[in-house]
Amino acid sequence: MGYKRLLFSIVIGSLPFVYFSSSNNYLNSLPSPVNTIFSTPSQKHFEFTVVQPPSGFEAWSSPTVLLSPIQNGSSAWSSVIQRAKNFVSQLTVEEKVNLTTGAGVQGRCVGETGTVPRLGFHQPICLQDAPTGVRFTDKNSVFPAGINAASTFDKQLIYARARAMGLEFRNKGVNVALAPMTNLMRAPTSGRAWEGCGADPYLCGVTTAQSVLGIQSTQVSACIKHYIGNEQEHYRGGSGSISSSSNMDDQTL
Repeated sequence: MGYKRLLFSIVIGSLPFVYFSSSNNYLNSLPSPVNTIFSTPSQKHFEFTVVQPPSGFEAWSSPTVLLSPIQNGSSAWSSVIQRAKNFVSQLTVEEKVNLTTGAGVQGRCVGETGTVPRLGFHQPICLQDAPTGVRFTDKNSVFPAGINAASTFDKQLIYARARAMGLEFRNKGVNVALAPMTNLMRAPTSGRAWEGCGADPYLCGVTTAQSVLGIQSTQVSACIKHYIGNEQEHYRGGSGSISSSSNMDDQTL
């Protein structure tokens, strides 16, 4: 069987707020809490099209597949990756846990690793937001949003903006900039749409690439974020959240 298209119509603020133009009520076939209906105080109305998968396909979970193998990197990164592999090969289990658990969510870093003094790793790796410049600090710049940078269609300008942000991250002692944000804009009313680069996959790809190059030209690592599933502010942390599998495979992603 092939995929079927279903038209959803949603009126938020009245119950039930989901119905289908198709006689096959696909929502009711999904397990709880996927088929749970929520109501919020709003007068907005949306219509959109989704794709119904073939019979037997579990739309709420990712199929079990092999993960992508560890890469050796391009010529520019091959030596760095080899050094990292050599370092990791010397770590104990406890040291690996200490490095990957993370600590701290405020102050100079919104997250930082542990240390491994035994191997000369004395300073934690500091991660810090945001896609428009350094967060939680003073005497910093607020840069134009990602959607504004993308709308220029100017690679050089996008690169220059990212490099300027990278320099400020570096001068504040940040090792990893939690930027750029590259979610595709699914809905114009999305609360985080401004952080990204719109709904065009090609434009987002070019903007993201130039942003990464610009940030990393300052010896700060760029951390592309929100590939999927974190572009919404409404009910972001509420009890109405619907979670997907944490081990989502590359094809589903």
